[in-house]
Formats: sequence, structure tokens, C-alpha cells
Amino acid sequence: MEIPNYVAIGSAKGRDIKTGETVYGWHWSVIENGFKVTHYIRKEGISDISKQEDIEVDNVSFFIGYRDMNMVPLFSGDKVKFEFLGMEFEGTIVYSLEECAYVIKCKNEMFHFGKIEVYKK
Repeated sequence: MEIPNYVAIGSAKGRDIKTGETVYGWHWSVIENGFKVTHYIRKEGISDISKQEDIEVDNVSFFIGYRDMNMVPLFSGDKVKFEFLGMEFEGTIVYSLEECAYVIKCKNEMFHFGKIEVYKK
């Protein structure tokens, strides 16, 4: 899986339903017959419109604007590990409606970005 160097706010990733590979780009979807939703990722980094490719994906995660300590972009739904006050935690990146922000949800706690250094699980 090749992670792009530049990931814009609004970028998404998903798993290609044919190959199982993770693809990065822009998310769009089609609603068929009023209820079936098919999700696609238009691959990033292809400036020639005639060569752009839309990949059908079975899940979609959005770039949250943060990177881990290795500069890997973080997406909603990513599982992460981090240290806080000398203790190690594991959690999942989720959007909190109460906080109006992305947070890391652990078993009984939520952590905000900016006060912790995250490393991917």
C-alpha cells in the first residue's frame, strides 16, 4: 500500500472490493433504487482526467488532518496506540458529536489530539 505524501483535507481511503488493497483519493457515492449505496474512491495523483480511475470500495474513512509520529496520515476508524502521562493506551479514531471534533476513543475514555503523540497500531 503506497501512502501519498500529500493528503488534502477531504481526502478519503477505502478498501478496493476487487483486490482488497487500500486506495486513497476523493470519495463519492451512488444511490440506486432509493436505498442501495455504492461507494467509490477517485484515485489521487492523476492530473490527466482521461486517466483518472474510480475504484469501488466497501468501506470509507476520511483524513482527519493529523499525522502520526512517522508522518503517516490518520483517518477516521484507524486503530492507534499512544502514550499519555507515562501510560500506554489503544483506541479508535472517531468523530465525537459532543466534542465536535475527532477524538481517540478508548475503553472508558476519550482523548483529544494535540496533547498526545500517536503511533499507528
